[in-house]
Amino acid sequence: MPSSSTKLKVLERRVATLEEVVRVGNTGLAEKDRLYPKTAVANRYGVTPRCIDRWAADPDLGFPQPEIINTRKYSRESQLRGWDQARLMQSVGGAA
Repeated sequence: MPSSSTKLKVLERRVATLEEVVRVGNTGLAEKDRLYPKTAVANRYGVTPRCIDRWAADPDLGFPQPEIINTRKYSRESQLRGWDQARLMQSVGGAA
């Protein structure tokens, strides 16, 4: 049978996890997986918002598809980072 100190530690971890979920906005998403509006994504890459639409429509680019919330387009930080890394690896592999 677990000791009371072990039970207390487990309970403290559960409370900390619940506090993290509430802090992030009840979505359970990690801080690095924020949603960015299309204009912020365009600013990230130094292009226009229309260009982001074109990239998403081009299957050869593999740009992450946005999530549509109330008719507005948002992209996840983790997906953008993954695309950035894939493009970087592609350019490094192409340069070799």
